[in-house]
Amino acid sequence: MKEGGAAALRDLTKGLSMYELWWVTSYSEIQLRYRRSVIGPFWLTLNMLILIGTLGVVYSVLFKQDLRTYIPFLATGFLVWGLISAIITDSCNTFVNSTSIIKNTNLPFSVFVFRDLSKNLLIFLHNASILIPIYLLWPEYLTPWSLIAIPALGLILANGIWVTLLLGIICARYRDVSLMVSNLLQISMFLTPIFWPPSAVGTRVFVLNFNPFYHALTIARMSLLGQPAPLSSWLIMLAITVVGSLLTFGIFSRYRKRIAFAL
Repeated sequence: MKEGGAAALRDLTKGLSMYELWWVTSYSEIQLRYRRSVIGPFWLTLNMLILIGTLGVVYSVLFKQDLRTYIPFLATGFLVWGLISAIITDSCNTFVNSTSIIKNTNLPFSVFVFRDLSKNLLIFLHNASILIPIYLLWPEYLTPWSLIAIPALGLILANGIWVTLLLGIICARYRDVSLMVSNLLQISMFLTPIFWPPSAVGTRVFVLNFNPFYHALTIARMSLLGQPAPLSSWLIMLAITVVGSLLTFGIFSRYRKRIAFAL
C-alpha cells in the first residue's frame, strides 16, 4: 500500500508539473472542435445568452421575481452549473477517450485529469463574458466581494480533480456508470436552485444542506453577485474537498496499475 501511495503521489506531482502539455492539448482540443467556425466556442456563450434572456423573462413571471435581481441570479447560476456539470460529465470519459495514448505512452494518468479540467476552465472563462453586460447594466453587483469568486472557483476545481480521477477510474471499468451519472446530473439540475430561488422551498430550506451542488453553486454565485456566501457553505465544501481527496487518493493508490488494463 505504501508503494502504491508513493507511486500515486509521484503520478500526481509529475502530472501537475507537465502543465504545458495538458494546457496546450486542452486548448488544441477546443480549437479542433470549433475549427472553420467564425466565432468558435463563443457559440456556446451566445447560446447561453439567448437561453438566459428567454428563461429570465419566463421564470421571473412564474416565480414572481424582479428582472433586475433574477437575471443576474440566473446568469451566475447557469454559468457555474455549466462548469460543474461539464467537469462531472467529461470525467466519465477522461481515461476512456485517451485509451490509445495511455496504452502507447508512459504519461502520468493525472495528465488526462488536468487536461480535462483546464479545458473546462477555458470554456468557463470565455462563457463568463456574459457577466459583462450584467455588470454594465447593474454595477451594484460588482463589489470587493466579487474577488472571492477566485478562491470559490479554485475550490470547485480542487473538487474537480478528485471527482475526475475517481469517476475516470470507475468508468474505465464500468461503462454504464457514465449513463447513470448523466441521468443523476439531469435530476440534480432541477433539485439545485439554478432556476429557482432557495427561498422557494420555504421552511424546508434545510434540505438544501444535503445537496453538495447547492453549496458549490452558492459560494461561486454569491461572490459573482458581489455578496458574501454563507460560512456554512464554505465549510461544507472544504470538508467535501478533504474527504473526497483522501478517499480518491486511496482508490488511486490501489487501482492505478489496473487502469490501462481496464480500458
